[in-house]
Amino acid sequence: IIKNFHRSLQELMIKLNRAEPHYVRCIKPNTHKQPKMFQTSKVLEQMNCAGLFQAVKIRKSGFPNRVALEKFVTNFGPVIPDEQRKPAFRDCYDAAAKCRVLIDLIANIANEYKTLKTKGEGGTSVFVGRSMVLMRTRYWNSLHSFRRNAMKAQFIDSIKSRDITRLEGVVRRAKELELHFEEAVTASLLLDFLKMERKCITHHIPAILNINDPHAFAEKKAQMSNELLTYMSQITQVLKANTVVTYCNTPGGARFAAGWKRLEEHQQLLDEIIRFEKKIINVCKPKDGKSTVPLRVMKDLQELLMQAKKFPPKLVEPL
Repeated sequence: IIKNFHRSLQELMIKLNRAEPHYVRCIKPNTHKQPKMFQTSKVLEQMNCAGLFQAVKIRKSGFPNRVALEKFVTNFGPVIPDEQRKPAFRDCYDAAAKCRVLIDLIANIANEYKTLKTKGEGGTSVFVGRSMVLMRTRYWNSLHSFRRNAMKAQFIDSIKSRDITRLEGVVRRAKELELHFEEAVTASLLLDFLKMERKCITHHIPAILNINDPHAFAEKKAQMSNELLTYMSQITQVLKANTVVTYCNTPGGARFAAGWKRLEEHQQLLDEIIRFEKKIINVCKPKDGKSTVPLRVMKDLQELLMQAKKFPPKLVEPL
């Protein structure tokens, strides 16, 4: 019996040593064990007896803000420009090393944020632990303010550049970091517009130019214009235009303006073809109820045929 008890005790100790114990303290909402009943005095008494307020006070005076190592790198790494961050991370063998390098880089860059220095009047402001980065409240607040301002600057530069690749990078970063300030939203809307503009230039405009039916052409052109206006409506201040025509007159709309000009020229050509068709009909239309056309109209037909040479053959052949 003693041997069995000793063996069981050893097995229990092995399991306890391997485990990470967590203690859960339950607080009863009332002494009557009834649902939907909350006795404030009784709850406060239990919290005081459990030392909960004292524990919170002690933690606030120390490092109340704690972030996992990988999450710290993901959340605050993007505030450092790639040309500085990537070489610095090259020799880092784990997440803890990256956190230490990142904290030093932030301290060197954020000169206006004195509280982002790793050491201050109150001692160490940030500490890299085994699994988490521990930060004092002042450091935590300053770090978020610094990240917000740094990311804003990146978004503003990307918006000014109007480069789709750069915008895709900052928009993806905003989604990962759950950033919702005005510049982040504007960058996302501008990216959608620029993608739509590129699609119009590479696909829609060439397809519409192949349409020779005036009504179908006008319908497709209006459809593309309305679709583009939907994307423009929320970023008119950035684009400095609120219509397709005014956008074509802006420096940023130069590429689209070239395609839009081709559409306008094609529409004018189709209008001329319609007028030309009406002339042919008027010349060849029988008069005085006769079913034949007199020979005197041959001269007019020859003149019309000479005029037809200025049109593309595929447009006048059906006539």
